Amino acid sequence: INSVNNGEVLVKNVRAAGIIGSSVGNVMISGCINYGRVHYEGTPEEMNAGGISGNGIKQYTSGSTTVTTKNSLVIRDCYNYGKIEATCSAGGIVGRTSLAKPVSGYNYVIESCGNAGEIICVDGGTSANTKGASGIVGYFLGAANNKISRCFNVGKISASTSIDGSVVRACGIASYMNGTAM
Repeated sequence: INSVNNGEVLVKNVRAAGIIGSSVGNVMISGCINYGRVHYEGTPEEMNAGGISGNGIKQYTSGSTTVTTKNSLVIRDCYNYGKIEATCSAGGIVGRTSLAKPVSGYNYVIESCGNAGEIICVDGGTSANTKGASGIVGYFLGAANNKISRCFNVGKISASTSIDGSVVRACGIASYMNGTAM
């Protein structure tokens, strides 16, 4: 809560963000600002970059046990001013919400957030749905009660054509949405 990043984040084959690289479980992020450049390079489709959060994850390994979580990701009053670059999904606030829709009772919510940074997506991931750049969220996989509200983008958004011929999306708010209200 109320954190600021001014540093540059340069990574390869791991999640990248100005505030939280990846989140698992019930996470609320509020009042955070990213001013730093975030650059992700790599090919796994689940690796993304965001000004505030890179990626929500649905499971993690604890010792030899794989734990599947019931994620909630709520982001409020957060802003990105830094340049975000990724080879999969790139967003001013979130690169990708998760690899799985939240189960009933768990939510992905992005409210009252804004982006003024440049967002760039170049060829990367293996699935066309994962490739995109946007001011708020690169890839939003949600459910009917999940939402993006009162958000804005004034930053430049760009995406290059994929070398495998699949679509790379670019949009001001969300480059890909599934089961989400706006």
